[in-house]
Amino acid sequence: MDRSHFIDDLQSRIGQLFSTVSPLGKESPLRALLQQSLSQWELVSREDFEIHQQVLLRTREKLSALEKRVAELEARQKNPN
Repeated sequence: MDRSHFIDDLQSRIGQLFSTVSPLGKESPLRALLQQSLSQWELVSREDFEIHQQVLLRTREKLSALEKRVAELEARQKNPN
């Protein structure tokens, strides 16, 4: 869920809780407050999180392979046959 959709959904739910208050428009003070608060949290979308998670996994796999290769080369250098 992107940030804008999240804010709209949250605003709608809060609006339902306070049904005596007039409907909240796109420029409501509550929406501005929510956007300001959320921008300080440095949130990322689920899609971005999953992409970065996959990149990290591939990076770890490559690092592991490189560590293994370095160990093999060091062993070969210590024991040249």
